[in-house]
Amino acid sequence: MVLLTTFILIETRSAEPLMPLSIFKNRNRSGSFAMMLCIGIALFSMFFFLTQYLQNVLGYSPIRTGVGFLPMTAGIVVAATLSSRLVGRIGIRIPLLVGPSAATIGILWLTRITPTSSYLDVVGPLVVIALGMGFSFVPLTLTAVSGVKPHEAGLASALLNTMQQVGGALGLAVLATVAIDAQNSKLHSLHQSTTAAMKLATTHGYTTAFTVAAGIAFLGLLISIVVIRVPTISPVDVELNPEAHVKVSSSTN
Repeated sequence: MVLLTTFILIETRSAEPLMPLSIFKNRNRSGSFAMMLCIGIALFSMFFFLTQYLQNVLGYSPIRTGVGFLPMTAGIVVAATLSSRLVGRIGIRIPLLVGPSAATIGILWLTRITPTSSYLDVVGPLVVIALGMGFSFVPLTLTAVSGVKPHEAGLASALLNTMQQVGGALGLAVLATVAIDAQNSKLHSLHQSTTAAMKLATTHGYTTAFTVAAGIAFLGLLISIVVIRVPTISPVDVELNPEAHVKVSSSTN
């Protein structure tokens, strides 16, 4: 956080900044950056905690755990492909509502896991989260780069990816603290340190982190509703230019 703050201060005083702060003046673009930050916080932590759960609680090997995530990979591919086709027809509004909503529901679903849950209790939330990710990434990318100056297109795209990475790093640091605190509190309340008690406390820590992550994903949904503005476009414009749905009007700058 100190380094990020220092970087911004330096950029405000630089004659030729690497990241001109004017890039954030566009309401839709800033909204897409904020949404990606929330998605990074929620989803990166989900990957970490679910991996730990599968290995440390259910006893999966690393290879089996990796294979267990394959349905999520397939879901992202399918949803992203479908989203890229739908955006040109229906615009970004519906995908940017469906995506964060699905991610929130999927992460909330994970809060129901227990030490005795099976893989079937995990694969359902994984697929729902994957659909949310796939529906979010395409319209967020289009919104971030739409209407940007040609020489700043790379900057806008890079900032979107950076928001995801920064969100993942900060989110994991915060949510890991939440999970460990919840785990220790649960273990203390059980007054025992058996293997069963450890698994119960560990799972409680993970589900607590999932609850917070779901709240952050829901914040991304609220940003989509409140911040992102979609200009009205005629059917002729849509036919001639599918990306017109995400072009930002001058009123949103």
